[in-house]
Formats: sequence, structure tokens, C-alpha cells
Amino acid sequence: MNHIDSNSRKQAMLFPPILDEWLPKNHPARIIDLFVESIDTKILGVVENNETTGRPSYSPKVILKLLLYGYSEGERSSRKLERFTYENIAFMWLIESLHPDYRTIARFRQKNITVMKELLRKTIELYQNVGVEFNGIAFADGTKIFANASDDATMTEEKIGKLEQLAEKILAEAEIIDSREDERHGTDNKNFLDVEKLAILEEQIKEYKEQIKDKRGKFNTTDPDARFMPHPRYGKHTSYNAQLSVSEAGVILEADVTNEISDNHLLKDRVHGIEANTKVKVEKIVADSGFYETNGVRELMSEDRAVVVPSGNEIKTKRGKQKKYILKDFKYDNERDVYICQTGKELGFQRVRDSHGKEYRVYKANSCDCQGCANKQYCYRGRNARWYRQIYVLNDREFLEQYKEVIVKHRKLIEKRKSTIEGVIGVLKFCFRFRRFLLRGIEKVKGEWSLIASAYNLFKIHKLLGGGYV
Repeated sequence: MNHIDSNSRKQAMLFPPILDEWLPKNHPARIIDLFVESIDTKILGVVENNETTGRPSYSPKVILKLLLYGYSEGERSSRKLERFTYENIAFMWLIESLHPDYRTIARFRQKNITVMKELLRKTIELYQNVGVEFNGIAFADGTKIFANASDDATMTEEKIGKLEQLAEKILAEAEIIDSREDERHGTDNKNFLDVEKLAILEEQIKEYKEQIKDKRGKFNTTDPDARFMPHPRYGKHTSYNAQLSVSEAGVILEADVTNEISDNHLLKDRVHGIEANTKVKVEKIVADSGFYETNGVRELMSEDRAVVVPSGNEIKTKRGKQKKYILKDFKYDNERDVYICQTGKELGFQRVRDSHGKEYRVYKANSCDCQGCANKQYCYRGRNARWYRQIYVLNDREFLEQYKEVIVKHRKLIEKRKSTIEGVIGVLKFCFRFRRFLLRGIEKVKGEWSLIASAYNLFKIHKLLGGGYV
């Protein structure tokens, strides 16, 4: 059988190949090259490592191109990026056969990571320049990203207690040895207690105690800003809560990172971040039920916006084959001020309770009614309820009734959210392989998240122009 013959590796060429001809015309690296060449790095605030003496430094645009394309390919290690400048045609084409070493790449990223939010704004301006305008409708979501820190490095009160016991043990053992040596050699021999090491340990314990007060009972010694957060299917790990907002076209409009576990008070930040980047008012903001917080929703709606965030009570969950009852399934009798469950039992008003600045009306069932109920395992539990059911209802029924109409009116947007922003997060995590931050500290982590968001926006442009990579 005949096969296609290959060229010899040692074959000399009279006319060497042109590097530009090796890269396809619709390759995404060309979009990154055009974008970086169009921006002014000085206005952006990029810091250069250009010494007054010695060898000239690389242009900041060279390193920016390298980082943007590397992040979009799921490669962020500075050593691997250096290697790709010798092995990968796209990298060679992008930075014109230059070979910055890994130290140069790492230092540039460390010094300039905080200006990456400005880089994200520039990608949004690029969309506006090609006619992709933001229409005022945005989708918000958050996802947990692993921190660059081991879970074992998390310090708790229990671990601090063990360190204190260790310090006491070292001191006690040293005193025993000293007393024995004093009996043999006199009282001048006091070299058995390592005072310096003990002082360092005691200083660490003191610092850990101060940190743990500020970090709600635990903190990570490698990255003190990171916190334990739940991941679907992976349990709790040291992580950050990465936030995103995208347009209907799937363009990332803003990106931020917080170490707060819950999203329920972050919606206002999403809206303000979008408006700062686009200079366009957010008319409609759509998010999942994790962002729902009554006071925040009401405040945004008072600014003449449509806030489409289903509350937890709007979401029907299932347990086994039968649905789990939620607050919405209880009927309210306005004349007698009681709630009635599915079996006809009543929950009477007990008290008004203030929680996190919000007023709740608490309704409680009779424990005898609940204990013998056949629907008990599927019933709404409320808060801190074991033998009976109790319901916490926000003391603002008029607003809640009005808000239900908003949710019903925008059902299509709620469905569309799943295929827009959740799709973007899927690309970042699976295609760009961004599941763990490389840098440490909340400010650097924010910059890294903005960098990956910028890379995504550039590849989205590539798709709009007919490419097939994203």
C-alpha cells in the first residue's frame, strides 16, 4: 500500500518558510494580536521591568499576548509558557519568535495583575466598536474556584490549642533537662532550652489567635483570604467565590471575586460593575435564587430596574419521587392570620423576629399535629424545627405579591439564563481548564479572574467572526 512520503528532517531549504503562512487565517491567536496591538499599555497602567542599564526588557505587549493566549489554552504555568515559545507555532507567531524566560513572565504577571480589570473593560469596548452593543439585559452567577492553598493549612481553634500544648510540652521538658544538668554540672548551664525557637512558636500562636478572630473561627495560613466553601460533588475546600455577569450575546460584562460563601447580597455589586464597564444602565438583571435577598432586590427595583431573581420559595425541589413542600404550598388565611398546610392543619402566629436587619413573622404548628402526619418527611421544615413546623414569612406581603408578578412575566429570561451564563462558566472550567487560582491573596485573585474573562471575550469575538474554537 502506498503512503504519503514525509520530508527529511535534515532537508535544507533554499527558501525558508514564512511563519505567518503556518498559522491559519482564522486562528484565535490573530484576534489576541490585533487586540493587544490596539491598546496603549501605558494608559492601561502596565508596569515595565525596564532597567536604565543592562539588557533591554521585553515589550509589555509581548507578555500580555503570551498570558492571554496561554490562559485561553488552559496553560498558566510560566515555565510551560516559556517552553511553548520554542515548541508551539501559535505562540511563536504571536510573539514573533521571542523567548522570554519564566522569571520574566512570572514577575510581569505579579506586578500587573491588578490592572487586568482595565484589560477586561478594553475587551468590552472592542465589542462595542464592532457593533455588539449591550442592550441592558444581563445575567449574573457565581462559581466556586479552588484557592492555591492546601486544606490542611487551614488553622482552627483546635489546631491553635494543640500548638499551645506543644509549646508547654517543650518548655516543661526543657526545664526537667535543665534541672538534671544543674545537679551534675552546676547552675551555669542553661543551653538546653532553644529560646529562639520557642519565641517563634509563641509569636505564631499569638498571630494565629488574632487572625482567627477576624476570619470567623478559621483561616488558611498559606492564603489567609481564602475560605472553606462547598463544591458540588467535591465537598468543602479552600476556595474563592468567583462572580460573573454576561450579556444576552454571552459577552462577559464584569468579573469579580469575593471570599463570601453566599451570593445573596452580591447582586447590587454585579449591577454597578456592569454599568462601570459598559457605561449603559442595567434595565434587567437575571440571576438564580442564591442571589435573592429582599432588601437588595427592593432597592434595585426602586431604581427602575427589573430584578428577575426567584426566591428560594419559588423553586420547587424534589426528594425521591415526591416533591418536597415549600412555603408557597401553605395557604394563608388573611382574616384569621394563620397558614394552613396540605392536610388542613393550622399554623398560628407566634411572634415577630428580627434577623439580619429583616423582620419576619413566625407561624408555628402544633407538635401533636406534625408527629402523626403522613407527609412529615416531605414537609417544609422552616428554621430550627424538629418536632413541629414553623414558618418564617417576611413582614412585607404586599411587596412579595408584586414581585411574584415580575417573576411570572420574565419566565423566558429565567430559562435563558441557564444557556448563557452557565454555558460561559462551563467553557471557563472545562475548555480553559480554569478550576484553581494560580495566585494568592484576594486582590491578585481578582486580577487573575479578570484575565481569564478577558481571554474568553477575545475568543468569543473569534467565534463571532466565524472561528470555531469557542
